[in-house]
Amino acid sequence: MLPMAITNDMVVAIAPNDENEIKLHHIDSNSYQAITVNPANIVIDARKHLWSNYFLAGVKGILDHAKVQSPRGCNLMVHGNVPVVCDRVVLYIR
Repeated sequence: MLPMAITNDMVVAIAPNDENEIKLHHIDSNSYQAITVNPANIVIDARKHLWSNYFLAGVKGILDHAKVQSPRGCNLMVHGNVPVVCDRVVLYIR
């Protein structure tokens, strides 16, 4: 592995809530739609290419791995300067 400087980052502010919902917002609300999901029933529709799918997949993976039975809700605000490659990724195999 070669050392290199990486200047991109992602910052997430998190606060628990008593509403039993994960409320996920991006600071750039004009470009990224906010979503609300039940933390005990996170369903990711792979046919919908939403920015929130990546984040929710991580949350679901952590909850499943830790075997959390009754997750609490939280409010999240995301900000980052990691470039978005595209809305959809298509892989062609020949």
